[in-house]
Amino acid sequence: VTVDGKTSKSGKIIDRQIDWFSLRDHKDKNKADFIVVVGPDFSGGNLEKRAEENNVSLLKTEGLVKLVEVHSQFPFTLKELKDLFIGNGDISTQIDDLVAQSSTRRNLLEHFRVILEEMQSVQDRLGYFTRDSLAARKKLEELQIEPKDIDYIINLLNLPFINGIEELTENKYILTIGIKDIANIFR
Repeated sequence: VTVDGKTSKSGKIIDRQIDWFSLRDHKDKNKADFIVVVGPDFSGGNLEKRAEENNVSLLKTEGLVKLVEVHSQFPFTLKELKDLFIGNGDISTQIDDLVAQSSTRRNLLEHFRVILEEMQSVQDRLGYFTRDSLAARKKLEELQIEPKDIDYIINLLNLPFINGIEELTENKYILTIGIKDIANIFR
């Protein structure tokens, strides 16, 4: 990705502040796949039209800050970033969507982590865990983790290619691999 940073006293970048030919030349010279112009805000009209004609993404500074902040907490994949920069023109909406998806994924992984820790905690105390023993755990209640979410994780870990748990008897399970190993499986 080639990035061209712009600023303006008025706070809006206008069409004539961008050298579209130089952007294309710089992209070709550096064998980049995408071009992004970053600025405080962008005027509409010809600027949007030219950005689309030249396959240039327009990224507001506040969007870049939001992107970096979220990425520092839970990194985006290269595929997610590639999908973001495929768009042309103002990509603010795509950034909002990416941040929302990241938040959803982060919550899901946090729930997964807590369920695993609670599985281990109950198993350390009782020698096994059940769906009901997990559902009654305070941490799961605080996070409003539903019994169906617990079932989902149990079924996921029970898949043959994961073999993360074993069913001892009906609704009595044990973890067969450590939490760190499970974390490695799911990266």
